[in-house]
Amino acid sequence: MQGGSRTKSNILETASLWALLPNFEGYDENVNHHDFVEVYHQGRRIKIMLITRGRRMTVPQIVIKNNARNKLSVLGGRHQGGNCDEIRYGLEYYHSDFNHQDSVYLYREKNNPKVYIRCPEDPRIPYPGCQLLWDYNDEVAIQASFSVKYLPQWREIWLNIQQLLDGEIDCCPTESKTIATSNEGQTQKKASNYVITQQKIAQVLTRNLTG
Repeated sequence: MQGGSRTKSNILETASLWALLPNFEGYDENVNHHDFVEVYHQGRRIKIMLITRGRRMTVPQIVIKNNARNKLSVLGGRHQGGNCDEIRYGLEYYHSDFNHQDSVYLYREKNNPKVYIRCPEDPRIPYPGCQLLWDYNDEVAIQASFSVKYLPQWREIWLNIQQLLDGEIDCCPTESKTIATSNEGQTQKKASNYVITQQKIAQVLTRNLTG
């Protein structure tokens, strides 16, 4: 787990988890240090951010916004009526009307927006990534970032995140330590326990995120 942001009252508002796709591997210095640390672009890494509800709108709230440029909506521009361009990977695909604006993929359950994914289509971006937005429950929202090459596997990623948070996946080391990483010449610190157990998640959600 990598630390998140806190309020002035020292209450944790966000917490970030890291793993490697496609199987949500945890950090092992002897096995996957290169993929976690030395690859400067997204690579196989997935970052999963847990966010308190007050910090982000729900997925349905995002979808109903009308202004695509300012509100990141799929219903702005020519999509005001909500008609998608096509179906890709089992998702509604909405190509942006605006130059270099992220296009959007949307998954619905019983016509209710469930999973919202935005991906850049700007050819100037050498290693594009996607952001998956999902509401884990009424109190906690999820934002997951990963390479666009894994977009066809979005459903497996989504289900694995859910299983991880529900405690059905346990893939983290018990020892916590920091390692130095380099990103464009700047040294940063990341925790070695990139993904956490059900017990630790429960502590983060109940003690910190929900206050």
